[in-house]
Amino acid sequence: MTRNVARGDNSGHIVQVGAVHGDVNLGDTGGRARLPYRFGLIPGRTSGFQTRDVPELATESVVLSGMGGVGKTQLAADHARHSEAALVAWITASSRDQVQTEYARLAELLTGTATPRHLLEWLNTNPNWLIVLDDLQSPADLAGLWPSETGQTVVTTRRRDAVLRGGNRKLVHVGLFSPAESAAYLAEMLAEQPHLRPGIAELADVLGHLPLALGQAAVYIADREITCTEYLRRWRERHLSQLFPDVLPDERHDTIATTWSMSVDHANALAPTGLAGPILRVAALLDPNGIPLAVLTAPAVLTHLSAAAERPITADDARDALSCLHRTNLMTLDTSPSAAHVAVRVHALVQLATRHDIEDAQWPGLVKVTADALLHAWPPARSGPAALASIYTNTAALLDVGAAHLYAPQCHPVLFRAGHNLGQVGRPADARAYFADLAATARMLLGGDHVDVLAARHGAANWQAEAGDVAGALTAMAELLADEIRVLGPDHPDTLGTRADLGNWRAISGDPAGAVAALAELLADQTRVLGPDAVDTLNTRHSLALWQGESADTAAALSAAVDLLADYVRVLGPDHPDILSVRSNVARCLGNNGDAEGARAMLAELLTDYLRDFGPDHPETLTTRNNLADWQGEAGDPAGARAAFGDLLADRLRVLGPEHPHTRGTQENLDHWQRVVDQRA
Repeated sequence: MTRNVARGDNSGHIVQVGAVHGDVNLGDTGGRARLPYRFGLIPGRTSGFQTRDVPELATESVVLSGMGGVGKTQLAADHARHSEAALVAWITASSRDQVQTEYARLAELLTGTATPRHLLEWLNTNPNWLIVLDDLQSPADLAGLWPSETGQTVVTTRRRDAVLRGGNRKLVHVGLFSPAESAAYLAEMLAEQPHLRPGIAELADVLGHLPLALGQAAVYIADREITCTEYLRRWRERHLSQLFPDVLPDERHDTIATTWSMSVDHANALAPTGLAGPILRVAALLDPNGIPLAVLTAPAVLTHLSAAAERPITADDARDALSCLHRTNLMTLDTSPSAAHVAVRVHALVQLATRHDIEDAQWPGLVKVTADALLHAWPPARSGPAALASIYTNTAALLDVGAAHLYAPQCHPVLFRAGHNLGQVGRPADARAYFADLAATARMLLGGDHVDVLAARHGAANWQAEAGDVAGALTAMAELLADEIRVLGPDHPDTLGTRADLGNWRAISGDPAGAVAALAELLADQTRVLGPDAVDTLNTRHSLALWQGESADTAAALSAAVDLLADYVRVLGPDHPDILSVRSNVARCLGNNGDAEGARAMLAELLTDYLRDFGPDHPETLTTRNNLADWQGEAGDPAGARAAFGDLLADRLRVLGPEHPHTRGTQENLDHWQRVVDQRA
C-alpha cells in the first residue's frame, strides 16, 4: 500500500513519510514503529539555495564545521531531505540536555524504552540510518552520546576541536560562497526584481561571500526596491544594524550580530577564559586577510588582555585565546611554516560586527594598543618583502578605521614607520605621497610648527628625491631646514639630520665638491653636539668619504672609508646592517682609486651577504648587483657587465616597474656596456 506524506511538528515525534510498499520493518522496534521514518523537523530549503560540493556526505559520517552564517545547516538539511536511509532523525544539539531528551524520545518510539542508551544500542544493531545533530555548541555535549558507526552521523557546529575527528567521522570545513555561487544566489533572490541586480558582483565582494549576509542584504534590497549599488552606498554610510531587514529570509531569526555574539560568548568561556573577546577586538582593527601572530602576542596586547581579565596574561595565553577563536570558527589560525607572516585571518564582516560593539570611549586606547603592537612586531628590513608587505597592510587597515586616534597628543611612531616601509620596499613615489598626506593632516591637527609636521615634511622630501625628483627635493629640504632652525634650533638632531640629507642629495644632483664642504661643516657640529661615536656622526663620515671619492681626492676618500669601517665595527658590532653599506663604499673608493678588480671582488662578497640577509629583491641587493656589474666592466669584462645588467634590468622591471629611476638607470648602464662591447667587436 501507499502511505501519504505527513509533515512533522516541533515536538520531535516520528513522522511516517514517503511511499512505503508493504510493512517495511528494520530491526526490532518493539512493535511501536515501522520504517522509513523522519524524526524531527528538517529545515526547509532556503530561497536561492546553492548546491555545494561536499563529497564526504555521500560516503562518510561528517562534522560540518564553519563560522556562523556559512550555511552548514542548509547543507545538512539538503542531505537529509535526499537521504534514502530508512531512519532519518533531525536533532537540535544546542545542549547536552536537549540531545539526551531527543535521544530518549526517539528511543521510546523505536524500542519502547525512553533512554539514550537504548537508542545507541538500537543504532548499533541497525545499519540503515542517518542522524543529524544540528548546531552542536560544545564537543563535550556529545561525550558518550556519539552514535555508532553502523549508519551515518552528520553534525553541524561552529567548533573545530580536534576531538570532533575520530572513528569514521571526518571534520569538513564549510567555507564561504565562491564568487559564482554568490552571484547566482543573489540573482535568484532577486529573480522577480531583475532591475535591482546592478552591482551584484561588488556587493558579494564587500560582504565577503558570506551566505547569511548575502541573504539578509537581498531581503533588504528587495523590500526597499533599491539596487545592489545603492545598498553598497548605504553600507558605507550606516551602522551594520541598520542594513538588515525587519523580517529575515525563510523565517530565520539569527542576524549576523546575534550569530557571532553567541560564538564570542562560547569562545570567551573556553580556557583561558575571558580573553577571546578582547583579542578579537584588536584583530578587528587589522587586515582580515592575514595578521602576523607577533602582533597579537606583542607586549601592548598582553597588557590590554591583562587589564580585561584582571590577571597577568602571557604570550602563551594570548596564543591559546586565538586558538579558542579558531575552534569556534571566528577566525582561522594557521600555524604552518608558510604562514609565518599571515598566521591569523578574520572574516571582514566578523571584524565589522566586532567594531560596531566597541564603545566610543574605548576606541582611542584600543587603537593605540594596536599601533604599539604593530610597531613592536615590525620586522627588520632584512626580513624580506613578504614580511614587510604583511605588516604594512595591517597598518593600513588600522589607519582606515582608527587613524584619527593616532594624532593626539602627537603622531604615533607607527605612522612614520609605515611611510618609510613603502619606500624601503621599492615604492618611493607612494612613500612621498604618504608623507605629504601625513604632513597635511598633522599640520591641520597639531599646527604647522609641530615637530611631527617637520618630520613628515622631511620624509616627503627624502622620498621625493628617491623617486627621481632631486631638484624638487632639494628645494623642499632647504625650506624645511630654515623652519627647523627657527623652530627647533641649529643643534637639534632633526636639524642636523636635514643638513646631512641636503649634503647627500646635493652630491647626487651633480655637486660632489659642494656636498663635501657642507658635510665637513656638519661633521664638526655633530661631533660637538652628539659625540664622535654617535650613529649620525658615523653616517656623516660615511657620506663624506663617499663624496670625497667622487671628487678629486680619491686616496683620502679610501683612507677615510677604511678607517670608518673599523669604527663602525667597533661601535655597532660586526653584524650591524649599516656595516654592509660602509663596505660598499670601501669597494667604491677602491675602484675610484684605480683598483677596479679589488672593487669587483669586494662587491661580489658583499652581494653574497646581502642575498643572505635581505633576499634577492631588496633594494640594497639590487643596488649591489648594479655596482658589481659596473666594476666588472671597469675591470675588463664588458661582456660580463652587459649580461649582468641585462639580468638586473629584468629583475628591476619586475620589482620596481619601468618608470622607477633605478630601472631607467639600469637601462642606461646596459646601453653603455652594449656600446663598449660593440666598439671592441
